[in-house]
Formats: sequence, C-alpha cells, structure tokens
Amino acid sequence: MYLDKPMRDHVLLQTIARVNRPYEDKDRIKKPCGFIVDFVGVLDNLKAALAFDSVDISGVIDDIQILKDKFAEQMEIARQDYLSITKRIKRDKAIEAVLTHFKDEETRANFYDFYNELSKMYEVISPDKFLSPYLEDYNILSRMYKILKENYDSKEPIPATLSRKTAQLLQENVNFGGLKSELEIYEINDQTIEKLQKSNASEIEQIFNLIKSIEAEVSRDAEKNTYLISIGERAEEIARRFKENQMSVAETLENLKNIVAEINKARAERKNKNMTDEVFSIYWILSSNKIQDAEEIANKIGTEFEKYPYWRENPNNEREINKTFTKILLDKGLDIDKLSEIAKNIFKLLKGNHR
Repeated sequence: MYLDKPMRDHVLLQTIARVNRPYEDKDRIKKPCGFIVDFVGVLDNLKAALAFDSVDISGVIDDIQILKDKFAEQMEIARQDYLSITKRIKRDKAIEAVLTHFKDEETRANFYDFYNELSKMYEVISPDKFLSPYLEDYNILSRMYKILKENYDSKEPIPATLSRKTAQLLQENVNFGGLKSELEIYEINDQTIEKLQKSNASEIEQIFNLIKSIEAEVSRDAEKNTYLISIGERAEEIARRFKENQMSVAETLENLKNIVAEINKARAERKNKNMTDEVFSIYWILSSNKIQDAEEIANKIGTEFEKYPYWRENPNNEREINKTFTKILLDKGLDIDKLSEIAKNIFKLLKGNHR
C-alpha cells in the first residue's frame, strides 16, 4: 500500500490493517505480510499519529530496517550451523553431505523452521540491494531446503513451500552457489543401474536417484500398466524404512536395484505375453507372491472379466469374479488367509486404477 496523505488514529489503524489481510494464490503460496510505502512520513512517529496507549500499538507495524537487521543476524547463524555443512566439500559431494547431515527427522524439522522464517523475511526485503552480500549463501540454503523437501518430505508440493521470489532466484541462478538444487531422474530401462554407477554419485544419492526415478516411472505409466502400482508401493515402503533408519544404505540400495530389475523384467514379459492389463497385473502379482501356475490362474480370471465387463460398477459381478478367483486359488492348495489377502489387494488395485 502507498501512503500518500496524512492520517491519524482509527483511520490510520484501519489503513494499516488492510495490508495484512490473508491471501493464498493458486500455487498455495501465502502472503507473508503487508508492505506499506510511506511517502509523507506518517510512520516516522507512529505513537503521535495513533492516539492510543503505547501498549496497544506495540507491534502494529515495524520499520523494514528491523527486518533487515534480523535477516543479517539469521544469516550469521546459517553460516555457522548450516552453510558449514558444504563449505569445505567438493561440489560433487555437496548433495551427499546435505542428505547425510539431515537424515534425522528432528534435525530436518529444525532447519525447516529456521529456513521458513528466513524466507519470509527475504520475500519482504527483496529486491533491496541490502541483500547483495547474502544472495549466494541464501541461494545455497534454499537449495538445501529444496533437496531435503523433495527427497525426504515430498508429500507437500514444492511450489507451495518456496516463496515466489526465492523460486525465481533458484530458477535464474541455476549454477550459482555450488550446490545443485535437485537430483537427476533416470528413465527406468536396462541401462539405468549402469548409468547411475557411472555418474559417480554417492550411495545415498543413488538411493534418492532411484526413489525419484521409480516414482516417475509409476506416475507416468501406471494407468496402462497396473502392475507398476504394486511395484511402486514396495519401493515406497523401502524408502520409508530407509528414511526412518530401519534399513541400511547398502541394503536399501540393493533393494531398489532389485525393484528396477523387476520393472524391466515385467515390461519385457508384458511385451511377450498376449494379456490385457488386468490379466497381466494379476499374473505378475501372483508370480511375485510365488504362486504356482500364476499364468494359468490369471488367464482363467481373464475369462471371468470377459463375462462381466462392468464388474467394477456392479458389486454382484465383482462377487462372482472374486468367488471364482477364490475357488481357483483354493484348488491350488493355497492357505486361506494368504489367499484372501492376495485377492483383496488385487481387486483393490484393479478397481482403484480405473476410476
């Protein structure tokens, strides 16, 4: 708001209050505060302009210099507590250092709180030339935050967690700051693991490379290849256990490599077998659970799908298919508890992917 005429008392107070009305845009980015440009000097002596008790007007408005001083103090803390993590490390080891240092959830949470407060101040102060000495360090902190959010805590969309001016800074200064802002995502194929190993990425970076690459594969192709959802869920479980320190780096990496191998194997088999998505997905899940004659069982259920093409919309049809499926599995001597769990998961998967 531009203040271009003298105001006093309630009129001034109401005017000041207008700029603090909440706002959230389509990317869920929230307005951090209100900003007033005072052309006439009303705010030079706020106590005189507002005829209220000084306690009542305390904190109503702060001069931007106070924010600048606070920002400078916080950046000094950042240099000691966070920027030192990558200061004497080669560029190709910087991401590894960040991912390793912040593996503990509480350590990350403390950094997120610190950074969120800092970024709000940056959003208000920018593009003031005051920020020039701090831009490179703030850029590195922002990259740290982005890397951690995308790899450890990716449930919240990243655009909603970065202020607009910070996002612009990262976009305009891709090679600025000595720390990449994201890990590479690889296409899942027969060369994926070889490419990853040749990249000279550390084991912890390879883990997150594979997690993101598998997520991208499932997100892109699961609609036409339902079996990918079950594989993706197992990859998510591996990632969760690793992030919660229930699985070592070496074990996690080996399990994710096996997931990549499974995706490649499934893709090749899908290409060679004359099966619909539904039938192949059943076959693959049965095979993954070490069920004998998985292909024969899946093809029999495929016949039921042909008899009841609208089974997803018709509970009676679904029950008929489930009954046939259960009988076939029982005839194969499968344990009833294991049978029920597999059948439940298969039908949940097939229904959920075709809504």
